[in-house]
Amino acid sequence: MIFVDLPAGVGFSYAKTWEASRSSDSDLALQCYQFIQKWLVEHPRFLNNPFYMSGISYYGIVIPAATLETYKGNERGNKPQVNIKGCICVSPLTDKFNDFNSRLEFAHRLALISDDIYEATKDTCNGNYINSNPSNRECSFNLQRIDECTSRLNIGNILDPVCDAANPEPICYVNFLTQI
Repeated sequence: MIFVDLPAGVGFSYAKTWEASRSSDSDLALQCYQFIQKWLVEHPRFLNNPFYMSGISYYGIVIPAATLETYKGNERGNKPQVNIKGCICVSPLTDKFNDFNSRLEFAHRLALISDDIYEATKDTCNGNYINSNPSNRECSFNLQRIDECTSRLNIGNILDPVCDAANPEPICYVNFLTQI
């Protein structure tokens, strides 16, 4: 198993220049493929091993593209050939608008917000909770009520301890609906 920190600046990875640390999703897919190629050159005993790419959250967008880039590299005859078998995306972010807007229903189904707040927000925001119209005061008010109910939660695991200034360990978000 190989763990890759992409893009530069994530985890223990770094870039020597600001420009090198900036990249698009397609850049990340290509960089991932290039890393695999270089790694296999350095470790040829793994050439025949089945290769699966996996990623979580935002990498639900990048991993399929990196897998496709790898398949295309094999089709072009690039060496070394990667014995790519597929990809696995765990809890992927696939579409920011739909993924983030679904958090309202998630919060309601887990009783993080009341039926009243849920229904009022649905009615006033017209299904758009992350790009709502700021001049829609009722929607803004209801979104603020959701934030008040959920702002101390660790969104990665709502069963973890609540967040507060005295306990900075849990990852806490101010805005439940729009934070990754």
